[in-house]
Amino acid sequence: MVEGLEFVPVIVNGAVTFTLGSLIIYLIHIRRLKKNIFYFAWALGFMAYGIEIILRNHIDEFSLALVGGVMYSFLALGAWGLSNLSLRKIVLAVPIIIGSGFLYLTGSFPIALIPFPLALTLFYGLISVGIIYNRAIFGRILDKLVLGWFFLLIVNILLWEQWIIDIFAVFAKIVLFLGILDQEFILVAEKIRIAAQRYPSISPGVKQEGGVNLIIPATDASLESEVRWMEDKIQENVRKGVDTYIFSFQDLPSHSDLRRMRWINPEKVFVLLFSSSSLKAKEEFTVFKMDITETGATLSELIRKYYNAEEGCAVIFTDLSVLIHSFNENDVFNMLLEKMGSLREAGVTLYAFFHPETHGNPAITNLFKNISDSVLKL
Repeated sequence: MVEGLEFVPVIVNGAVTFTLGSLIIYLIHIRRLKKNIFYFAWALGFMAYGIEIILRNHIDEFSLALVGGVMYSFLALGAWGLSNLSLRKIVLAVPIIIGSGFLYLTGSFPIALIPFPLALTLFYGLISVGIIYNRAIFGRILDKLVLGWFFLLIVNILLWEQWIIDIFAVFAKIVLFLGILDQEFILVAEKIRIAAQRYPSISPGVKQEGGVNLIIPATDASLESEVRWMEDKIQENVRKGVDTYIFSFQDLPSHSDLRRMRWINPEKVFVLLFSSSSLKAKEEFTVFKMDITETGATLSELIRKYYNAEEGCAVIFTDLSVLIHSFNENDVFNMLLEKMGSLREAGVTLYAFFHPETHGNPAITNLFKNISDSVLKL
């Protein structure tokens, strides 16, 4: 490195790290990311990491230990934030991490006497185990997160010159950052898990095969008639011990109608609101952003949830036409077609309200009729 410029890679590394953490906070603020402990922990961990890098050679050991302890605590919390381990267990681990970091950086603990690469491996071990654990559970969606983290770990352990470490660490953290942003599907799954916490159903016998049923109201039919049909179907499902999930797109029908349907039996009826504008609805419904990918991911999670259950469940799309108009017919068609087999095997029966008169092209109606097991006209 050119003499006198050794500080440049350090400043760049610290600034990029702090900026990536700040960007996660910004994405949460503008609602591009969910308010979840996973995101907050990684954001604050990155910001503390950036501060620790910049101040590393300019503050006393005690202050550096304090910043380092905060950094490791948040990064560990982020690594375990998606797991099924209770937050209580994670919080209990935080003081251990802070204490170990303090003792290591102040030199008053025997670990300070072992080689630096081994010490670094031990400190990053808790975070690495958490990431590997979640990769085993959630699969390939965590690949970028795993790649970024272990690239960063290898850079810190194997590279020799500090300025080289700083340069490569920037690229590793960018990959890690992209991996963090990829966890939206897992948070969708977590929302479904929380929304569907209930007493176990009692199965009366063999699971019924699922499928897709199209419901076409008359041209002059009112929304009230559709709501009545949904309420009747929910009551029928409750009598049979079948769970019902209502996928409401763009706040249709009204929140009061959705509330009334939910309270037919709160343990068996779940309202999932896909909306681009609702805020207060989060207090009583499970709210997702209006997005075709998120809709498909949510439906996939329900299928996975009931795949090995004794009973299936019913899903009601309150207005499939709204979904088609919000995106396009090919994307919606492909989403349903790709899930047809798993819907049948999991015993998940989908009822989708469809309004042909709102589609100018008759071929769109035929397209969705062709993949439906039945077409019911109201």
